[in-house]
Amino acid sequence: MVDNDNPPDLSHSQDATACSNTVVGYDEKTVVPGSTAVSEYDADNSDARIDDVSSHTTRRIYSETKEVQKRDDMLYEKLDDVKRMIASIISTLSMIDDRLQAMHTEIDDRLEAMHTEILDAQQKQDDN
Repeated sequence: MVDNDNPPDLSHSQDATACSNTVVGYDEKTVVPGSTAVSEYDADNSDARIDDVSSHTTRRIYSETKEVQKRDDMLYEKLDDVKRMIASIISTLSMIDDRLQAMHTEIDDRLEAMHTEILDAQQKQDDN
């Protein structure tokens, strides 16, 4: 057990080392200051903790990857919808262009016919 009433007297330069070495493990065993020993619990379970962290990290990465994949799929579906809408708009504009050109040709033909009628009428008037 750690003696909280009589903490070890350490010089300032050893504070960081003392803090890292004055560790109480889960089994309440004290690490001696200046020592690199770890508690029995830490030594026995370090691989298990590494496996737990690794497993948790793997699950988190897998979960985040699935979320990103779902978002990507949704965005690609929306992109496909936008592409279909653009294709539909282009098709509609093409049909409108065809109609406008047909109307333009029809109007040109009418104007030509009206112009010819006017010239014929003027010619008849001049002849009379």
